[in-house]
Amino acid sequence: MEIVFLGTAGAEGYPGTFCDCARCRRARLLGGKNLRARSSIVVDDVILIDIPPDVYVQSLKCGVKLGNIRFLLITHSHPDHLYIDELRLRKNPFTKVSLKPLYVVGNATVSRRVRRVLKGELRKSKIRVISISPGNTLSFGKYRIVAVPAVHNVEGKEKPLNYIIERDGKSFLYAVDTGPYTHEALRILEKHHFDLVVVEATMGLRSSRDFKYHMGFEDIKVLQEWMLYKNVVDEDTPFVLTHFSHNNSPPHDELVKELERYGFLAAYDCMRIYV
Repeated sequence: MEIVFLGTAGAEGYPGTFCDCARCRRARLLGGKNLRARSSIVVDDVILIDIPPDVYVQSLKCGVKLGNIRFLLITHSHPDHLYIDELRLRKNPFTKVSLKPLYVVGNATVSRRVRRVLKGELRKSKIRVISISPGNTLSFGKYRIVAVPAVHNVEGKEKPLNYIIERDGKSFLYAVDTGPYTHEALRILEKHHFDLVVVEATMGLRSSRDFKYHMGFEDIKVLQEWMLYKNVVDEDTPFVLTHFSHNNSPPHDELVKELERYGFLAAYDCMRIYV
């Protein structure tokens, strides 16, 4: 599987949209890998996980054709992960080609919101909405998708999700917008073996002790050690970190050096990795 990181920042981007702190000024000055859009990834040009407001510009920058996407997996309903208005552009007059159906997969809250906002437009946009619950599995051709319960501060009874994606005997975990996992989630993970772990690092140099709905580098190290103990990963399984915040992580080059002591990799926008 080929994975393209369209964006690797948290909700405010990096540098922050309205921020002019020292880290944000340095990121703007340095440019390049220090500039991060809101987080999302593309798998094999057919699966998109999350659709933030930056998705159009980032698709051009990273060489991804959004018209090829067949499956859109949504982690939760926050607008940096679910920018529904972008989906309105799948119908005439915004596109003059015949698109194949797009399957939008998410929790019950996400499914209801997409249906409500796009009411009357789903058929013309060739959008099919599928609700998935934690622990459930979906199969799309050669892909198998497993929903993992995430720990995040959403409203009401929404159940945020992370995803396991499998194809041709390969498997990876996409764990974004979550604090340390619950026992329910760990029970799901221990049934799998991962060739790659993509995990959020919003808390960076801090930890979930400061905010339980996100993880820092130390939290990720604890997760990695548990995975090794359970034989969920191997010693050489890559851990690629994403969803960085300027509040808790330095610009890219400093970040790379910081993560060397953990053995983690720092994702950057348009980075490609293969499983």
